[in-house]
Amino acid sequence: MRTQNYARLVIAFRRGQALDERVLRAELAGHGFDAAHMSYRVGETGEVFEYRMMIQTTRPENFGKLAQNLSSNPLVKEFRIAPTGD
Repeated sequence: MRTQNYARLVIAFRRGQALDERVLRAELAGHGFDAAHMSYRVGETGEVFEYRMMIQTTRPENFGKLAQNLSSNPLVKEFRIAPTGD
């Protein structure tokens, strides 16, 4: 039986260029993740829009694959994937 692996995910976009939440959730699902506890933030300067959420997968290697994908996406200004647990 596979165990669930969790991480906190923060993705920042330039304000006005953020992916739609449905598109973002579909992208995450395509990488084998379920997203929960979605929250939203606009930075102090008003130039950055952030999604913050918990993601889970049964395949821990998906975290690295997601990082590579986000690194190559020119719309993504910043991201952080912080696995939780052991």
